Amino acid sequence: MLKAEKKINKQQHNSPWSLLLHDSIRIVSIRKSIVSQFKTKLSFQKKINFYLSSLSSPISIEWSTFANTKSNLRQDQSQLRKNKNNAKELRTQYLMQRASAMNIANKLTSYSTIINIQKIEQVIIIWTKINYLTADYKKSSLQTMDIPVDETIKCNDNKKIPNLLFKTVDDPEIMKREIAERNSHNLNQAQGTPLTIEPLLSLIGTDRFTSFSQELLNGTSDLTSLPLSPTIKKYLHNLQQNK
Repeated sequence: MLKAEKKINKQQHNSPWSLLLHDSIRIVSIRKSIVSQFKTKLSFQKKINFYLSSLSSPISIEWSTFANTKSNLRQDQSQLRKNKNNAKELRTQYLMQRASAMNIANKLTSYSTIINIQKIEQVIIIWTKINYLTADYKKSSLQTMDIPVDETIKCNDNKKIPNLLFKTVDDPEIMKREIAERNSHNLNQAQGTPLTIEPLLSLIGTDRFTSFSQELLNGTSDLTSLPLSPTIKKYLHNLQQNK
């Protein structure tokens, strides 16, 4: 059934099948065929008739203007989206209606089969949720890693040592430690901002309540003896408070 729907709608989806969803897909296909027929000036009547013959109840395909057809298409697409969002409920309703009809017709075998199908689908949904909630997210696609035989050598020194020997490890703890060390090295390569590196770091202090900080705000600090670039000195000069 799903395979047939994919061919009808020319798209891949995994929505549970129901008659209402089936009709919605077919109706949208009919509207799209009418729009394509108008745009290309080609006849799609054979395809439209095929879609119409598979509907559970007939619909009107009469239209007066192209705008009217586009409006109908938008309404049907909106209804299809709603049906897809409620596909599970529609599937349950469909199976219950089928089971009830079989029971009334005294077709007990068909009734039992439909009920069993519904139970199986519920079990599949439950186990899917269980597998999702109990998934082992600690698993990684990284199974092994090559590290220096001498584990005291840091990752950033690998290229500096000629003929360095490596070994392959598969211990998750060792790999986690090595990755953390490499990330720390790579992410710390960027230089800090002027106020977070020396010499301003010591002059300003951790709490910023120092005499030098106040001199900066007052515009009376002497920056000539500090090894700072002209750009940084200009930046610090502009920090003085407005009187």
